[in-house]
Amino acid sequence: MRRVVKIGGSLLNRRDLPTALSRWMSQQTPAETLCIVGGGTVIDAIRQLDSIHPADPDMVHWMCVDSLQTTFQLVASWFDWSTIVRPGELQTAMTGGFSTVSPTLLAVSSFYYPAASFLTRITLPHDWRTTTDSIAALLAIETEADELVLLKSCEVDHEFTPQQLAEQGIVDDAFPEIAEGISVIRIERL
Repeated sequence: MRRVVKIGGSLLNRRDLPTALSRWMSQQTPAETLCIVGGGTVIDAIRQLDSIHPADPDMVHWMCVDSLQTTFQLVASWFDWSTIVRPGELQTAMTGGFSTVSPTLLAVSSFYYPAASFLTRITLPHDWRTTTDSIAALLAIETEADELVLLKSCEVDHEFTPQQLAEQGIVDDAFPEIAEGISVIRIERL
């Protein structure tokens, strides 16, 4: 079983995040667990600047992806998890499989970047419609994960469709379309 988990960036503001996340992980069924981290206030700062001084959406999108390295490094320092940092490492790791003992933390830039030729199935919008919600969904599809889990800081109505979740601002606008390619999606409050 393979699971992709997106750790919401807003969760980084929780003082007990390492403990809460470890507890949550220990309650899950064993799986190859691949994690990415959202941008939280790091990306919010870029969003605010872009609203004041609008720039090329494509450039801002990739600037945000580059900025996710900061939240990746923070979370990597809190856990003794395997990491995938550089482009190509994911492809190599997929050949041998991933640990089921502890999660593997991926830098988003290790698999999602402008010249990522192996990401051929889906193209995400390169603007504010795409956040790490859709990037995690892309990772789930590309790694043929059995489930995608989005960990959030807000309450989530499990009856909502992906479109309704996007309309409520719980997931990004690109998520409903990419979610169609994933059989099991859980969106949970941590």
